[in-house]
Amino acid sequence: MKKLSIALIFIILISSLSYGENELSLFYNNKMIDLNDSTLIYEDKVLFPAKEFSELIGAQYLWDDLNEILIIYRDNTFMKFTLDSSVVYINGKSFIMDTPIFRNDSILYIPIDCITKFFDINVEYDSLNETIRLTNNKYTVYTTYKSYYYKTIEIPKFNINLDIPYYWDLLDEENLVYGKKSSYEDVTLNVKVIKNSDDLSIDEYINTLHDYTEYVHDEGEIELTEEKIFTTSGFSGKLILYTYEQIEGQPIYAYYITKVDDLLYILNFTFTNGDFPQLLSIIENIINSFEIKSLAVNQSDEHYIEYPKFYNLETSLKYELFSNIQAYNSFDFVGTINPLIENIRVSVEKNNESINFNIPVTGGTFDEKIHLPFGLGKHNISVFIDSESDMIINHELVDFEIQSNLLMKFSVINISDDFIRYSLPDINILPNHQHILSMAYLITRDSLSDYARTYDVYKYILENIQFNNKTTSQNSYDVYLTNEGNNAAITNYYVSLLRGLEIPSRVFKGSNLYDSHYWAEVHFNNNWFIVDPTFGLLTKDHTDNKNYFIVNKEDYYSNYDIIEEVTK
Repeated sequence: MKKLSIALIFIILISSLSYGENELSLFYNNKMIDLNDSTLIYEDKVLFPAKEFSELIGAQYLWDDLNEILIIYRDNTFMKFTLDSSVVYINGKSFIMDTPIFRNDSILYIPIDCITKFFDINVEYDSLNETIRLTNNKYTVYTTYKSYYYKTIEIPKFNINLDIPYYWDLLDEENLVYGKKSSYEDVTLNVKVIKNSDDLSIDEYINTLHDYTEYVHDEGEIELTEEKIFTTSGFSGKLILYTYEQIEGQPIYAYYITKVDDLLYILNFTFTNGDFPQLLSIIENIINSFEIKSLAVNQSDEHYIEYPKFYNLETSLKYELFSNIQAYNSFDFVGTINPLIENIRVSVEKNNESINFNIPVTGGTFDEKIHLPFGLGKHNISVFIDSESDMIINHELVDFEIQSNLLMKFSVINISDDFIRYSLPDINILPNHQHILSMAYLITRDSLSDYARTYDVYKYILENIQFNNKTTSQNSYDVYLTNEGNNAAITNYYVSLLRGLEIPSRVFKGSNLYDSHYWAEVHFNNNWFIVDPTFGLLTKDHTDNKNYFIVNKEDYYSNYDIIEEVTK
């Protein structure tokens, strides 16, 4: 077998394929594949039917007929093609192809050299037997778990892959049973996916499984000995183990169950080896490697995805965003969307920290900065619309995951470590709202220092806002509109006005057995100070208006058993 470049393969195969006669044999991961639709030649390039090939390699496939855009996604690689365009976007970044995607008799075709390159699929040509062998390079590399070697197996039938010990065999291809049977080790794994027509929860299915297990294995008393929760492909699942109490030599049964949409994924392990801790470790390694390929987004790796609602809502971006793009504290998020949308919600995450804020949409346009508040390094951005907008969504398009209100995800590398995190919008704190921003500047128009601005805003709250006990809203803009609010809303309004002036501030909550209360902490003169506009309002602060402006922190904190920062 001689390994050739894909370009050379195309030249060799032109004569046999240009007339629609598919004399080429195709193998994928050593299995022969019969494509229903013929391979085409276009400008001396071989093109495969896009949907069939996507299904073959376990990729998510989406065709936006209105905009003639094709999406193929797998293993954190997001590819976007436009019909008859030579530009392809890989994780949001544009590249030029030699050949555009092609439509013939309503079937979309894609140049094989492009998709194999970016999905890391090795191509080999056997000139003697006229075959192309495609091998996903991921499945030719051993993975190490605690000094043990594992190999990745792919199950296209269920669109999943997982790692198993390198010495395990495929014992039953029809029923997908893997394992090792010998005098010193007897362990099997049976992979199943069942249609969950009754929409059973994982716990409901486990209860049914428990009844079945007790009924079938009546030779001795069987006992549920362990339950453990795992998260794989972003979905929570549960591992349960059954053992016999009295009969030695009986097998141990372990089940891992996870639920995605209307499917239950089940890994059924059976073993008799006495080295229980080692086998349990193997089982947990297999579970942790379990991946539903077209749904997996590894947050630690680079990622960029435009979800179906991005296209359903006719979203467009003015500036190109791509995975791991670099920015200095913030970047422009500008574009258009369906004019029925009034609000876009953004989540920014880094490690275990996150902030959420809203971007207003006016007449179908949005123009805001997304800030990166957590210092140097990678920030993961998720963009949502409110769920109420479902009424205008075309549900015929396949979604990539359960969270159907997602517009897009991407990652940004912050190259600045400036102190900005306490000057940013939050879900209930809206310093960038034009009305709140204008009010902040109006209140402090004669102030010359951050101390003076902080006090002027405090005094404005005391003189113009009324307190109420309503629990309906904590949104700072509602206080601006009505001149009244509850404890949380008034504190959020105060912090919004200060952040609009670029004065770092945050909201804290104290709780004890009898009560809870919100207050603000403001940063100026290189220190954090407590300011409590609500207590100032409730106690009708003295004429100097400073009883609750800059409060002793130790005295304040001593009133509460639990102190928590509400805004990050």
